Amino acid sequence: MATNLVAQLMAEFEGGTLDSVAAALGESPARTQTAIGGVVPALLSGIAHTVTTPAQAEMLLGVIKRHKFEEATSNGVAATMKAPGGISSLITSGRPLVESLLRGRTSAVGDWVTGLSGIGKSSSLSLMSLVLPLLLGQIGRRVTGMGWSASSLLGLLSEQRSFLHSAPAGLQALLGLNDKPASRPVVFEPVPAIPDDDDATLPVAATVTGRRSTLMWALPLLLLIPVVLYFMGRGDTSRGSVVSNVSAPDVPSPVATAGIAALGPLVERQLPNNTTLRIPTNGVESKLIGFIEDPGKAPSSETWFTFDRLEFETNSARLTGSASDQLRNIADILRAYPGVTVKIGGYTDNTADAAHNLQLSQERATAAMQQIVAMGIEPSRITAEGYGEQHPVADNASAEGRQRNRRVDIRVTDK
Repeated sequence: MATNLVAQLMAEFEGGTLDSVAAALGESPARTQTAIGGVVPALLSGIAHTVTTPAQAEMLLGVIKRHKFEEATSNGVAATMKAPGGISSLITSGRPLVESLLRGRTSAVGDWVTGLSGIGKSSSLSLMSLVLPLLLGQIGRRVTGMGWSASSLLGLLSEQRSFLHSAPAGLQALLGLNDKPASRPVVFEPVPAIPDDDDATLPVAATVTGRRSTLMWALPLLLLIPVVLYFMGRGDTSRGSVVSNVSAPDVPSPVATAGIAALGPLVERQLPNNTTLRIPTNGVESKLIGFIEDPGKAPSSETWFTFDRLEFETNSARLTGSASDQLRNIADILRAYPGVTVKIGGYTDNTADAAHNLQLSQERATAAMQQIVAMGIEPSRITAEGYGEQHPVADNASAEGRQRNRRVDIRVTDK
């Protein structure tokens, strides 16, 4: 008999469990229950229409097993949420998974859940973050009982498509799904100009279109796993000059503002493990590959490369969807060169409180590190440190200078 994962998970949100979730969100139990009825099928739809090949299934199984989702939720939703940290921990760890799964649709799905249930938009987004780790745990437990194989997982997800036809109206169209798996190139739309404030988003380059023709719109879900156990800033605390190329001057030199012309045309780069990246000629990925492959370039605390397509929410360490492609490229590069280790540095301008700037820079560097680790890179190969307003690359007296100082860098620590 086919297993309806939607009905199975929703059945666990009842009584005291439902009341606890509603109280945490500041919503009524009735509206929260209706919202869950939209959130669960929305997230499962993304997974079911993404994992369609044995290779993708094996990858997802590896992720679930490595992070023990099936074990963490083995006693049910109620017990999981009563654990230390409970609901807030689930929401915190689930947020990056949701944003990666839904990519640019996160806000739209949140609006849809709000319209469906009447709960607030922020409550909708928090509820999605809460449910996704639980759903992955449920999938892991079910596949464990079926023999833990790619074919078992594919069979389980295939069964779900029939149940998802009865999802609330508008979901399939909202997610851009149909009866067949949706295979789409990755397309990042141009981002708005950088506002003039100390916590504005980092400089983002131009539109990046299509990394791999077979990459599905929600594939990052297979790799983005809660990594809250990977703590901030490890390793050395030294920090040299920030540079935009591999020649490290004694004094920090300004990095040119990233843009279409500065980054150059997209080119295909084949890595040693036969992975092919489609990346800007002058982007950070190209510079990093060049440094790694050049036997005459030795790792140095003075040689850093500035990310050119990362964006954070204002005054936050939450990466926007436009950051995933570049971080995924970095993860692919590290996979192709297994002997390479790196460090990520975060920076702000000198406005606002210095302590706040230091904390924000650390959180942003850590967020970038966590996403790369969650994409399958061993945590021992990557560290993160925030430097706050230290090591400016431009004059903070101007808006342009402050924008250029708000950045995230990466350097090779071993190769």
